[in-house]
Amino acid sequence: ALIWRDQVWSYDQLCDAADGWLDELRRRDIRPGSTLAICGDYSPRVCALLIAALLNRNIVVPLAAATSRRPLKRGSQPLCSAIAGADATAPSR
Repeated sequence: ALIWRDQVWSYDQLCDAADGWLDELRRRDIRPGSTLAICGDYSPRVCALLIAALLNRNIVVPLAAATSRRPLKRGSQPLCSAIAGADATAPSR
């Protein structure tokens, strides 16, 4: 399915990671229709999180890792719900 930094990710691995993220979205009570900022790079884990968010019917705002290091300013309110650090180990199923 994907090659990232000399590692091959199969469709099974990508689906398993997406399932883990889907469980995590539900655990955090991120409901369908919610806006979700995903801060990360273009790794398979971030791709799996994007898939999970789409399956969860979320509105996705992808933010590049370089952008996520800067504070998001818009008054004192956060722009949306966010899971940061998507490049960390994906939740296990």
